[in-house]
Amino acid sequence: MKLFKYFIIGFLIVGFSNNMWSQGSVKNIDSATLNTVLTKNPNIQLIDVRTSNEFNSGHLKKAINLNYYDKSFSQQISKLDKSKPIYVYCRSGVRSKYSATILKKLGFKTVYNLKGGILSWNKLKLPLEK
Repeated sequence: MKLFKYFIIGFLIVGFSNNMWSQGSVKNIDSATLNTVLTKNPNIQLIDVRTSNEFNSGHLKKAINLNYYDKSFSQQISKLDKSKPIYVYCRSGVRSKYSATILKKLGFKTVYNLKGGILSWNKLKLPLEK
């Protein structure tokens, strides 16, 4: 009976923790969906977290370049509107995933990470700007 009680308590704690985690999680978005979002609303907060050289080689229209490796990255990104959705991408999705976690910790409400980064965007031959 005692073991059953511990099992139930453990189950409730894990379930509650998972629910709390999912409420604050970053949402992944695929390239086709992001392209549709950009078409419908070109004034979204879109952040490219690649280096300036990567950004200059081709980026999504209206993207702002805030280099993930820059020492002032958190300071720069915290100046953006936390109440509006923010979309973040990089080359493959790794830096943007880490950046999205930082955004959530800074209090951004709705954060989208481009799954697969600009590599997945390029696979669909979607437009880039230089």
